[in-house]
Amino acid sequence: MTRLRRLKRQVRLGRSLIIALAVVVAFGSAGVAYARMQGGPHNTGVVNTSSCCCGPFTWVVSNDDGAEDSVSPYGIIDPGDDGGGTNYDRWGAQSSDDPSEPQTMGVACARYNKDVARTTAWISGESREITVLVENGYPSYYPTVFFALQCPDSALGTITGVVIENPCPEALSVTVSGIYAGQPLPQCEEVVGALQVHVEQPALQNAVYTFRVSITIECQPPVTCGTTYAYHADYAACFLDLGFSVWGWTNGPLAAGSYEFELWASAGRCDTSKGRLVGWLTVDYDGSEAVVTYNMYEGNWMTATHLYVGNNPLPRNKKGQETVSPGQYPYGHDPLDDVTTDSYTVTGLSGDIYVVAHAVACWLE
Repeated sequence: MTRLRRLKRQVRLGRSLIIALAVVVAFGSAGVAYARMQGGPHNTGVVNTSSCCCGPFTWVVSNDDGAEDSVSPYGIIDPGDDGGGTNYDRWGAQSSDDPSEPQTMGVACARYNKDVARTTAWISGESREITVLVENGYPSYYPTVFFALQCPDSALGTITGVVIENPCPEALSVTVSGIYAGQPLPQCEEVVGALQVHVEQPALQNAVYTFRVSITIECQPPVTCGTTYAYHADYAACFLDLGFSVWGWTNGPLAAGSYEFELWASAGRCDTSKGRLVGWLTVDYDGSEAVVTYNMYEGNWMTATHLYVGNNPLPRNKKGQETVSPGQYPYGHDPLDDVTTDSYTVTGLSGDIYVVAHAVACWLE
């Protein structure tokens, strides 16, 4: 099982976030000849997401609300939306000359010699909604709304579906660009998309059109992995106390018998109060053979294990020097496929033994 599949298994229940992007756009009369200069039919559209601890929408920009919006680190998103109007300046500084083509983020688009329509957009609902308002629209009016989203809590994720629900495709065309099903959402990074609208010539005068775009996102919390060692309060000696500069424990001496140890991850300077208890280790030693088994508590898994069992407190490297480097232990399973248990059988033993049991353990934050 790959790590990604394991993550999905860990978070399948209760951790999928469904983001519904719902935009309701109202368009007025078709063409300048019948665009109502004193205002027209309009409605409010909402980009909605399911409940989550913080909203995935981080910003939204309309390219026809009279403001050149700058968003870090991208710079100006909608150059040309400067509040200027030439003919039929219905909105003044509240809007700009109407876009006559879809806009690419950061690049000025062509505009008509008139300011008849206006499009505004904003995030609402605790960052779970984008509200879009298009006023006095007409055929061949091309507003563009840019937005960014990311998984909440800086999680990893994937866009699992994008569906456009357009009940009047002959009159209204709408596309979503910049996002697609299967697109990954990297940890702590935004994905930028655009909502591009065009009213077609068959559109009816004074008609109101609505459409909906649904985006589903599956988010997983970040994965943390940490160095892990077996520890028993009655037998453990810290590597630091043995003259090494890294933490970890050797355990012994152990006579024949059965033992159980704690597996501590990220316990810097051998301080378990700073670490995470991720599992337990059993050692069954009959005087000549030792069976050593790693076990993870629920929610933890291992990507590697390394083991030393012998009569000296520490293993020795090829030069005959004592070592605490896991890669130089005599036994190892590296890599492991995100397992929750792992076992070794060590033969040819006698007398009291020492055990140094290392693992790389991972968990979801």
